[in-house]
Formats: sequence, C-alpha cells, structure tokens
Amino acid sequence: EADGEERFSFLGDPWVPALDDGSLPDRVVVHRTGHGGSRLVALAVRDGSVLWDVPMPMSYDNGVLRLDGVLVGGSPLLVATDLRTGERLWEVVTGEMAPPAITDGTRVAVPVLEDDGTTSLVALELRSGAEAWRLPVGHVRDWYVLRDGTVLAVQEGLVVAYR
Repeated sequence: EADGEERFSFLGDPWVPALDDGSLPDRVVVHRTGHGGSRLVALAVRDGSVLWDVPMPMSYDNGVLRLDGVLVGGSPLLVATDLRTGERLWEVVTGEMAPPAITDGTRVAVPVLEDDGTTSLVALELRSGAEAWRLPVGHVRDWYVLRDGTVLAVQEGLVVAYR
C-alpha cells in the first residue's frame, strides 16, 4: 500500500525512454556517472536494492525504448540491454542522429548512417540485433513516428512516409 514514505534514494538520473511498454515494472533504471565512468544500474522499486550494475557508453543516457524486458538507447552508439540481467545484447552505430522509437513489438527500426553519408532505415530483431531488412532513405534531416506506425523521413523540402 502507498504510505507516502520515502523508500530509497539513489544518486543518478532515471533512464526514461520515449516508448515504454511497462515490462518488468518492479525495477527502475538509473544512469549514473562518476569516477568509474558511466554506468547503468537497475534498482528494485520496492527497496532500492541494486539488481545489476553495468558499465555503459556515455551516449546511453538517450533512451529510445523499453520493450519486452529490453532497453534500447544511445546515440550515436545504440545499445540493447537485457533488463532482467544487465547483459548487453547488441549494439549498432547509428550516426549522429538520435533514432526514434520505431517498433512492431519484435523488431526495432533505426536510422543508420552509411559510409557514403546517406541514411538507411534498418530493422533489427529486438533480442538478437540480427538485421531483418535495410532500406536506403537518402539524406534525412529528421524522423517522426505517427501513432499508426508510419515513419516520416524529412529531407530538404521533402517528406517521405514509410510503413
């Protein structure tokens, strides 16, 4: 029962993704920076006990999604972490643009900067990071995701919609 009393305190910033399906609500994830570098820490909501504590790239403070017990975040290095264990599942370099939360529930689609300076939209399996498909989209300035799953890629003077 809620009693209004403080349960715990912990030094750090909450890791709050743009999309959260509410999986594993018994834990809160905190991004902590200190003498040991940047760390991602999972705490038990009930008492603040540390469930796991792993080193993470500094860019990981940019949350993208929390889905089916997997955290995905970071830019330009996008990292997927198992929320149950803290294990790093996969990582991919996305370029300088922060990727939006684009998912169908089993895959996450992220913009990836190609060697030639253009962008591709790449779908990765949520748990394995295996590439499901890759779609060249040119020089994208910004991304938007609509409620129905439509992805808008904004180029100079042009908006392109993808499903």
